[in-house]
Amino acid sequence: IITEPYVYLSVIFDGRAETHNSNMYFQNKKGSFDFVLKNIKSLLERNIKFGVVTVVGPGTVEYLNDEIKYLNELGIQHIELSLDIWSSWDSEALERLQKSITTCAEYWIQGLPDYTLNWFDDKAAQLTDSGIKPITCGFGKGDITVTPSGHLYPCERLVEDDRLDNPM
Repeated sequence: IITEPYVYLSVIFDGRAETHNSNMYFQNKKGSFDFVLKNIKSLLERNIKFGVVTVVGPGTVEYLNDEIKYLNELGIQHIELSLDIWSSWDSEALERLQKSITTCAEYWIQGLPDYTLNWFDDKAAQLTDSGIKPITCGFGKGDITVTPSGHLYPCERLVEDDRLDNPM
């Protein structure tokens, strides 16, 4: 694990095992929850600063608040929600997203200032004219995303098919 002070580490982790393993698994279709959790606990024990990227999709959106609470209870202080823009969001899923955003915002307010949740931190920074720039994709700015297969991408939002034989 890279621990240089100028490197900010993000780990894709969607929360509890059932939610995480529904989308994040190895090529043999075995869920990656146990592997990722073990490494997150190692980072926490070693006091390495990192954040968690949690993918929010139509199939997991209704559990979002529970996943955020779980991550927070693990000791994760920096959560970056990433909306799954590649999935089809029907009207029911969009309604669930709206409800989840409201519930998560209430939880976020209760947890201030002990942890960050990008969707709300960015909006609060903009509303207060604090000068804090919202976190955006690092495409072309020096960010690199490394996937479990070892592929490199300029932004985590561009990772779709992480098979070893994917030429991307």
